[in-house]
Amino acid sequence: MRRTIQRALPSLVLLTGAGFLTAAGVIQFGGATTNISKSPEVPLEIGNEGLVDLGEARQYQSLAIDTIIRNRSDHVFTIHDISQSCDCTQLTPERRALGPFESIRLVGALQTGSSRGVVTRRVYIRYSDSENPERLSAVEATVKVKVEPDYDFRPEVLAFSEGVASLECHVVARTPHGSRPIRCDCDRPWFEASISPQPDESGATIVTVTFDPKKAARAGVADASGELAVYKDETKGPAFRVPLHVEGKVQ
Repeated sequence: MRRTIQRALPSLVLLTGAGFLTAAGVIQFGGATTNISKSPEVPLEIGNEGLVDLGEARQYQSLAIDTIIRNRSDHVFTIHDISQSCDCTQLTPERRALGPFESIRLVGALQTGSSRGVVTRRVYIRYSDSENPERLSAVEATVKVKVEPDYDFRPEVLAFSEGVASLECHVVARTPHGSRPIRCDCDRPWFEASISPQPDESGATIVTVTFDPKKAARAGVADASGELAVYKDETKGPAFRVPLHVEGKVQ
């Protein structure tokens, strides 16, 4: 059955799992393509005019989301599905039906992970009107949080070139949660990393990375670049990652 999707907001939509919206105004679900018509008004509203602001948080924190979906019309709507732009955000409505001018809770969680700075995630809800149940509409909202990183590290990229086989990354804790790094590793075997046993005079922990160009050349890779992961806790993922860039062709 061919369904027309009425979409309230004109920006690009990306649906994970269920489907996606292209810049040409076409929505794809399960292999079926459907054109989209636009409406000048948004009968459903998520959060505060489409924004759910979670304030500030730390890295690797699980944040509870408890907001509302508001029906701003005298129609009855049914929610069909909810999609998020990232698996780190999961949301569930308290029920699927909304009566005229009714509000329901939308609850879930967001995982900050290793993100830094202002983090935004998109949420998309598909719904239908009881007066025209075969026609689906879509509304979107933004979940926002400012993540204060536990560490500063310099430089932010370690760039290896001919004649440069060893580089240092200086790590400084920014918050009380930024305990001293305990472990580090690299994702490619021609890099090796180690952590200084003691901080330097400025209080920075020094992570030294060495690059073996001969080992990279034997692997026959076109690009020898990789990534350094630094851990502060054995039970969690990396506290942060540092790109390792190799300039030119290794030989």
